Amino acid sequence: MNPQKEASPLYEGGADADVSPEERELAELEAARALRHANLERQRVAQRIIDLRGINAAEDEHGASNIAVVEVNFAPGLPTLCAAKAPSDAYVKRFRHMVKPRRKRGADDEQAPTVDAEDAIKAAEEVAVACLVYPTPELFAKLCEARPNVGPDLGTAALKLVRGRAEQKGKA
Repeated sequence: MNPQKEASPLYEGGADADVSPEERELAELEAARALRHANLERQRVAQRIIDLRGINAAEDEHGASNIAVVEVNFAPGLPTLCAAKAPSDAYVKRFRHMVKPRRKRGADDEQAPTVDAEDAIKAAEEVAVACLVYPTPELFAKLCEARPNVGPDLGTAALKLVRGRAEQKGKA
C-alpha cells in the first residue's frame, strides 16, 4: 500500500473523483513533506539521546555548574547539543587581550576605542575549541561548518561561566 495514500485525506472514502488535479498534487506534496519531517524527527530524537548521554558524562566529570551547553538546530548526522567547560584564567586573559578595545588607525583623539567584531568572534571560537567537552573536536568542526554561529555561541557561553565564578568570589 502506498504510504502517501494512507497519509492523504483525499484518499479517504473514495472522494478522489471530486478532487481537481491541483488539489491532488497539493495533497500528495503535503503528504510527502509530512513523511520527510516525521523521518527527520525520528533522527533528531535518536541524536538527542546520544547528545544527552555525552552531556551527562561531561557534567559528571566536570560538574554540572561548570559546563555550558548550547542547543543547535538539527541537521542529519550532527549533534543537537554541544558543551564546553569553564575556561581557565589563562584562556580568559588571552580572550580579553584579543578583544581589548583599540583605536582605529587614522581616528581622531576624541573617538572612543572599539572592539573589532571579527576579533571577538575569533576569540570566542578559540575559547570554544579549547574548552570543548562534547562532541569530539572533529564532529564539532563539522557542526561549525553547518552552523557557523555555534563556535562563538559556545565560547561566549563558556566565558559566562567564568563571570559567574568571579561574581561568586567577589571579583566582579
